[in-house]
Amino acid sequence: KRHLDLVTLGTIADVTPIRDENRVIVHYGLQELSHTRKLGLQALRQVSGRADKVANVGEVGFQLAPRLNASGRLDSALNSVALLTTQDPQEAGRLAQLLDEINQQRRTLQRTIETAVHERIALQYDGHPPAAIILGDPDWHIGVVGIVASKIAETYHRPTFLLQINGDTARGSGRSIPAFNLFQGLQHCARWLRQFGGHHYAAG
Repeated sequence: KRHLDLVTLGTIADVTPIRDENRVIVHYGLQELSHTRKLGLQALRQVSGRADKVANVGEVGFQLAPRLNASGRLDSALNSVALLTTQDPQEAGRLAQLLDEINQQRRTLQRTIETAVHERIALQYDGHPPAAIILGDPDWHIGVVGIVASKIAETYHRPTFLLQINGDTARGSGRSIPAFNLFQGLQHCARWLRQFGGHHYAAG
């Protein structure tokens, strides 16, 4: 039971449907998170401004998870693993602060790319994109394009791929809508792709 805080963190962060057994896990896991004995989670709640509050789904989804994920997007996910496993209060505080700073960098990058994408859509498509949006730029960070693609797909209701272009190669992430299976779409394009993977709603 004392590890339900971690199970709940993963369940919410991965946007898993909160029904059936997941609903029970999250219900009791949030109670455990509110009084967690894990130094890393205590420190992360502290830098998120949630230390003295009752844990809820919004906290995990919009405060804790973004900070844990940002490290893997921009630097190394090992920072997040170290935070969740440390037994040293000072190390927990240092790592939580580091993840908070990295998350701020991620947010700045995300805003910059998102603004650029909206400008490109206005310029290239006159604000009315075709059946799919596919845009790329050498300066777009590969660790952030997936988040932006999700927001663009939601805004324009189009399958969206955003790419980081490096010479003659492009890497990127895509997000889709209910009407279009992104992975099946990529399978039809397989002869032009070096590598790909994913599922209905997300691919890379």
